[in-house]
Amino acid sequence: MPNYLKTRFGDQLAFLRGKREMTQDELAGHLGISRKALQNIELGKSAPKFSTIELICSKLNVEAEMFFSSTPSEPSNNPRVSELVLKLDKLPKTDLELMLQIADRFQAKPKSQLRPPPTNN
Repeated sequence: MPNYLKTRFGDQLAFLRGKREMTQDELAGHLGISRKALQNIELGKSAPKFSTIELICSKLNVEAEMFFSSTPSEPSNNPRVSELVLKLDKLPKTDLELMLQIADRFQAKPKSQLRPPPTNN
């Protein structure tokens, strides 16, 4: 596994493990590996075996592709969110920064300001 893939895999694994509030000891125990081995995987120092990847996916309830995506995130059940993420991933860096600024502004607004007022018919 190339270094950038080991690093990406490790970052995603640490992110997802943390989201599930699992310690390295807990996950390592479920996987049948040492905490040090798991730590090395999360740090991108070593690559897991395919059988270990399958166990990780099963324990964390994710697809293997999740570990190789460019941003740590939970998979979305909303197809529109998935579509948006795919489109954002293809944008040049300057356009992506602009989209993030727009999203930040929407999140900062009260919900009443996000929708147009109802029309009186």
